[in-house]
Amino acid sequence: MLQLKLDDVQTGMVVGQDVLGAKGQLLLCAGATLTGKHLDVLRSHRVQQIMIKPPPATPPAPGLDPAEISAQLETKFRFCDEQQPLIHELRRLYRKRLTGNQEDTE
Repeated sequence: MLQLKLDDVQTGMVVGQDVLGAKGQLLLCAGATLTGKHLDVLRSHRVQQIMIKPPPATPPAPGLDPAEISAQLETKFRFCDEQQPLIHELRRLYRKRLTGNQEDTE
C-alpha cells in the first residue's frame, strides 16, 4: 500500500485502509474508489494522509501475433548487447509477459 498526502491523491484511486477522523469516526472505508466529494469530506476533516492501494499490474495484451512481439522486442532491446546473459534473460521475461506466459523461451 502507498501512503500519500491528500494533495497527491486523485479521484479514481482506491482507499487501502479505513480513514478515521480525529475523534475516531469512520470517514471512508477501505476499498472505496475516491470521488471529488470524498476528497472534499477528507479535507474538511483535515485529513493529511491516507493509504492507497497500488494500481493493478497491466495484464499482457491478448492476441499479439509473433511478428508484433518480435517488433516490440526489437524496439525495447535495440541498444542492448544480446550476448550478455542478463539482457538475454530480460528479453525472455519480456517475451513471456507479451505472450501471457504461454511461451517462455526465445
